[in-house]
Amino acid sequence: MTVKQILVPTDFSPSAEAALRYATLLAHETDATLAVLHVHATPALKGAEDDLHDSEAAKARERLRAVEPLGHAVAIEHHFVVGQPSEVIHRLAERLEVDAVVMGAHGETDSPHVLLGAVASAVLAKATTPVLTVKLPK
Repeated sequence: MTVKQILVPTDFSPSAEAALRYATLLAHETDATLAVLHVHATPALKGAEDDLHDSEAAKARERLRAVEPLGHAVAIEHHFVVGQPSEVIHRLAERLEVDAVVMGAHGETDSPHVLLGAVASAVLAKATTPVLTVKLPK
C-alpha cells in the first residue's frame, strides 16, 4: 500500500493530538503529506449568534494554523471548513484522494463509557479508505 496523503481531522482535543502523533510518524515513514482538517460546526441558529460564531471561527483558524507535525519534519496542509464534521471529513477525504484517515477515537465530548465518539463512528461507517482511530493511553 502506498501512502501519499493522510487526513487528520482535529478538534484540538487530547485525543486529536494523539492521532496527530501517529499520523506524523506514518507520514514520516511513508514520505506522505498530512492534511490537517478542522471542521467548525455550523451554528444552530442564525442571527444574534453570528458575531460569536465568527469570533470562535477566527480563533479556531488560528489554532489550526499553529498545528504542526510532532517529532518529525513532514509536509503539512491546513484545511478549515464550516459544516457537519463527519460529512466534511468524508467529502475532503474523497476530494484529496487520501490514502488514510487518522483521527482521535473521542473528541471534545470524551466519555469513558463510549467505545467510539459520534464523529469517529460516523466516519468509520462511511469510510472508503482505511481509518485509524487513536485512543488516549491511560
